[in-house]
Amino acid sequence: MKGFKYHVPSKTWSAISSTNIPASRKEYMSVSTGTTLIVWGGQNADDDYFSNGGIYNPASDSWTTIAYPNPLLNIPARIGASAIWTGTQLYVWGGGTRVAATSTTTHCAGINYTLYTNYNDGFKYTPATGSYSNHIGSNTLSPRTYHAGVWTGTEMVVWGGGLRSETVVATHYQDYTQTPPIDYWGCDEDYEFLNYKTGGKYNPATNTWTYMNPPAAIAIPTRPKMIWTGTGIIAYDEGTSKVYLYNPATNTWPNSYPNFPDLINNGDLISTGDKIFGFAYCTSNNKMIGYALSKTDPVSIYQVLNTVNQKLYLYKKN
Repeated sequence: MKGFKYHVPSKTWSAISSTNIPASRKEYMSVSTGTTLIVWGGQNADDDYFSNGGIYNPASDSWTTIAYPNPLLNIPARIGASAIWTGTQLYVWGGGTRVAATSTTTHCAGINYTLYTNYNDGFKYTPATGSYSNHIGSNTLSPRTYHAGVWTGTEMVVWGGGLRSETVVATHYQDYTQTPPIDYWGCDEDYEFLNYKTGGKYNPATNTWTYMNPPAAIAIPTRPKMIWTGTGIIAYDEGTSKVYLYNPATNTWPNSYPNFPDLINNGDLISTGDKIFGFAYCTSNNKMIGYALSKTDPVSIYQVLNTVNQKLYLYKKN
């Protein structure tokens, strides 16, 4: 595993320390605490899953190892989960695993397929003590991966995501041109991905969940993202550029935000004090387009880059 950091005043890149850096992995969860970077979970090229990680401190250019949890805690390794920083703890919820498996289906034994396991549980990790504690269970939400998650200051909110599954199905055929008819069996991989638009909010003070069931006007997201504005949540679907407002205090969806004019596919939303920026990395004419959505004036949306080739710069206000 490698990492780099960018120093804004000098406009220079430098490699970060590799001492105690976590083993190479992909699809890990990461959060910023404001002073450190926490990395947990993930999967390597050999389909090994991790339930450990590390904490990187840029001030000292050093890593602190996050150990594997005690097996008695039953915290499975995973990818595709939501990772939330509360100010003192890391919350990880949902996610799943996918591993190569061999079918035992009658007439199709020995066929290779992918075995998916999806979770609707989670845990809390406290960096100050290096301890795992307090399972985050769910009697409300179905298991899911690649959902959105955000911390409001008092609650964790998750939205969207989906359930992956794959099975091997045997199909019976008969050749009636033969006497007697000859039986044949076909084997097919039946893959399903069920997307959700439901979600929920978790209150750690009471260790309870409140179910979220958006109204019919809210489309099922394919790549959900959420940003906490300080008073509400802007919920965004990268797959359709649909933008919604969710009020966790009332568990309602006052849909008052415009959609981004262009698909901001495979990009991230960047939140500033009063605006949210989204970029389309590559459009049909190979140009970059970006838009800013006002938090304070939800009817306003501004194009921040046109279709002319441009360079992007980091800007720091003095």
